[in-house]
Amino acid sequence: MELSSALRAPEDFFWIDDLPELNSDTVNFRAGRKAEAVHRRAATNNGRLLFRLDGWIHDNFALPPLDWLDLSHETPRLAARLLREAWGLGSTNPAPNMVQLCESRGISVYGLTDIALAVDAFSLWHESRPIIFVSRRKTPERSRFDIAHELGHIILHHDRLPSDESSVAQESEADAFASEFLIPQAALTEYLPSLPRISDIFNFRSSFRVSAMATTVALHRAGRLTDSAYKRRCLDLRRQGFKTGEPNGMTAYERSRIMDHVFSTCREPSMTRTAAAAELSLPTDVIDHGTFKTQLRAVA
Repeated sequence: MELSSALRAPEDFFWIDDLPELNSDTVNFRAGRKAEAVHRRAATNNGRLLFRLDGWIHDNFALPPLDWLDLSHETPRLAARLLREAWGLGSTNPAPNMVQLCESRGISVYGLTDIALAVDAFSLWHESRPIIFVSRRKTPERSRFDIAHELGHIILHHDRLPSDESSVAQESEADAFASEFLIPQAALTEYLPSLPRISDIFNFRSSFRVSAMATTVALHRAGRLTDSAYKRRCLDLRRQGFKTGEPNGMTAYERSRIMDHVFSTCREPSMTRTAAAAELSLPTDVIDHGTFKTQLRAVA
């Protein structure tokens, strides 16, 4: 009883015996350099618990069907352009709310609890459905990039399990996909001058809801900044605090439309997150974080 109270979990939680096994070798992790095996296990166990929530939502609600493309045979940047076109985003438009965009295409997105914060995000296929798990320990702009990165894994690597030999290459490919999906090269050409100033970069990143540093990197890779200009822009950004944060960036993290509907007090019959946690025998913080209950604010 004391353990149940301390973990804010129903007593039935300790007797759950039907959680699916999850082999970390089948998971694409986006983790910081300090993330160790224990952090990855914590994240995957968090995901195993959320499988119960995902199954409950699919059993009780009509969700959008899976709409994706198998682009494993394409280069990452071409794959990003093809997916943008297929999803009606065009070649130069800013990507919308990434959580809601994925949901609208049948890709589930869930949040991780604090115990898994050493892992930025990870993705996998479960019962023929792709699922993305994301933490919100960094900036909202970084969270958008993390989701796009995992989307890249789903589109590019669904038929290739990560291994010690391939993981570095797959991470690089997912980064290239995310960069092109959120910061299309065509948009850089259309909206920015030939030699963008810091003020131009700030205007672009605000419109596309990406980080100033990621925009600068994309400009350099696209040949829009010389090596010396790129180094000067990066140095300037670091001096202004952009190495570890995003000053004057997005003020809040993107929310889920599906979760807000599932737990809407206006819906009949209504369902609270606390009631869902009890029904599923899960700790309340797993449900709260998983469904993006907390409207986190970015630190200035």
